[in-house]
Amino acid sequence: MAEQAQKTAQNAGGGIEGATNGILSTVEGWGTWAANKGRAVVDRIFPPEQRSAFLAKIQSFMLKNPKISVSIESYSFDMRV
Repeated sequence: MAEQAQKTAQNAGGGIEGATNGILSTVEGWGTWAANKGRAVVDRIFPPEQRSAFLAKIQSFMLKNPKISVSIESYSFDMRV
């Protein structure tokens, strides 16, 4: 009985692996789609040129005001794409 269950599991292994790969690729596709849509929305609202200029202003401010920029730097995030 145990041997039969083991053989059944071995035979079904390819099907399970294929199904798992299919599900993972679908989820990955959705994630890629969502990331691309999000990037497009951000680019529409805040274009890359404006983001670069804004980042340069923030960096300039941080260099001119090191005491204040320490607290700002802890909340900053990378806006480059």
